[in-house]
Amino acid sequence: MNYIKIFGLPRSGTNFTKFLINKNTIDTEVVDNYPSNKHSLACYDEMLSIAKLDLSHNLRNKFLNLLEEKSLPIVICTKGFCSWVASYYRLQKKKYIYRNPGEDYPFDLKFATKFSNVWLDSVLYWDDFSKKHSTTTLMISHQDLIVNPAETLHKIIVKFNLKGVSDDFILKVENQMKRGTGVEQGEELIEKESFFSHQYHIKSCWRKEVPPDVFTYLLKEENIIKKSHPHLNKYLQEELYRPHSPRWLRYDLMRKAQGLNVWL
Repeated sequence: MNYIKIFGLPRSGTNFTKFLINKNTIDTEVVDNYPSNKHSLACYDEMLSIAKLDLSHNLRNKFLNLLEEKSLPIVICTKGFCSWVASYYRLQKKKYIYRNPGEDYPFDLKFATKFSNVWLDSVLYWDDFSKKHSTTTLMISHQDLIVNPAETLHKIIVKFNLKGVSDDFILKVENQMKRGTGVEQGEELIEKESFFSHQYHIKSCWRKEVPPDVFTYLLKEENIIKKSHPHLNKYLQEELYRPHSPRWLRYDLMRKAQGLNVWL
């Protein structure tokens, strides 16, 4: 049995990545919330300490050697800076309104500032971690999961020497993923009552939901990060989302996301 640990910010595609691996590989178990939460910033030593203390978990003995040797395969999911802050706002608003019916949850500069820092701290950490453990770590982006899940899955299979089920991979899901509790696998991760709009991301529809002053702030912060942390540029804002992307490129990306791999 192969084991893969997933990390990533909320709303970065961790559950869809888990689904892809579950449905398209053999003898592979994807672990998200053991020994540490998938959204935490944990290193091998920290995970090892947690595993040593958790005497009852069924994966403990299997993980101890992998963690001691720092050989546990890890996939880290990332998402563009502006799009992630907007996406995380939608999640928090949904949770807040559920608990407080009829109340408003503003998308203001206070929220944008707080979670801009969360994005930066997280991506700085995972970028450094992936460089220190390059042989056991793979960084993937939310854009790649939407536009070309086949290529993303191929990278995972090759990186960790996994065995695919066949050439007939399940790569696209029309439903949203559940938030999950860490125990769901495969089809259990799908929220069957909720439709996932690929076009919402591909056409950057999320930008219409961001207040102008907040979007201006986010773009300003993005430029600051580009200058102060140039090595993070590849994570900041995927070409797919850029408002100035050439029309032909945006259209081609849309065709790819629809499964039509046609270069125009």
